[in-house]
Amino acid sequence: MPRIKQYRDIQAMFWNSWGTMNQAWVLIDTKMGKEHLALEELRRITGVSEAHIVTGGHDILLLVEADSMKQLNDILSWNVRRQKDVLCTITMVVI
Repeated sequence: MPRIKQYRDIQAMFWNSWGTMNQAWVLIDTKMGKEHLALEELRRITGVSEAHIVTGGHDILLLVEADSMKQLNDILSWNVRRQKDVLCTITMVVI
């Protein structure tokens, strides 16, 4: 695998061959009993195309879409993770 030298190299690795949007599935843990409030807030974020309450080890599943990896990172870092009822996230970038 070639050595990654700059952010654009990382971005190029994750941009699919059809030129479609960058996507990431995000598993979210929320404060106890705050799942529905967190879901409402997360659905308002630009770039969140799907948001569901789920059962199992996590509380919410999101699909986030963006035009670039930088924009995807910004949505996750500045909008999703900073919600007051979000405790933890696990992000899986679609390649």
